Amino acid sequence: MVRTALPAAIAALLLWSLLAFAPGSGAPAPDSTASDSTAAQYIGNHKCRICHSKQFKSWQTTVHAASLTNLAKADSAAIRGMAKKLGVKLGKPAHETDDCVKCHVTGLGLAGGYPGADSVSRANLAAVGCESCHGPGSRHLTAAEGQHKATIRRGSPETEKLCRTCHTAQTSPKFDLAVYRKTGIHVLPPP
Repeated sequence: MVRTALPAAIAALLLWSLLAFAPGSGAPAPDSTASDSTAAQYIGNHKCRICHSKQFKSWQTTVHAASLTNLAKADSAAIRGMAKKLGVKLGKPAHETDDCVKCHVTGLGLAGGYPGADSVSRANLAAVGCESCHGPGSRHLTAAEGQHKATIRRGSPETEKLCRTCHTAQTSPKFDLAVYRKTGIHVLPPP
C-alpha cells in the first residue's frame, strides 16, 4: 500500500469538515434542506461577525451586547423590584436565574443556544445577540450563494412581537421599536 502525505492545510481542512459536520457538533449536515428555523441551531455572534463586521461593531455599542453583564452588575434593589413585578422568585442571583437570563442571552436552552457547549460558545451567546433577532444562524451560515437572506428574519412584521417577549409593559414601559431601530440595534445595511 502506497501512502502519500497530504499537505498540512488540506489535512486540516479535511479534519475540520469531518468535525464540523459530525453528528452532535451543532452544525447542520451540508446537504440539509429543511426550510423552517426549527431545524436551525444557534451558532453565536463570533460566526456572524465574519461577514457582518460593520453590523457587529455597531451592535457592540448597544445595551444588548452587554445585557447579561448588565444584569449581573444591576443594583440588587432594582433586581428585587423587577422580580416582584414579574412574579419571578429569586433563589439565586438574577444572572443565574433562567426566568431572568432568558431575556439577557441568545437561545436559552434551545439547540446550540445559551449556555453553549463550551466556553467560546457560552461567551458568544451571553448577550442579546444577532440570533436573538434574526433567529438561529446555522442555515444562514451554510446557505447556497444568493440564499442567505431567506434563512433569517429581517425586519418582518413579527419583529415587534419578538421584541415584546422581553420588552414588556413591565420591563420597558417606554419601548418604541421605531425609535429603538434607529439607535439601539446596529447599523443597518443599505436596502
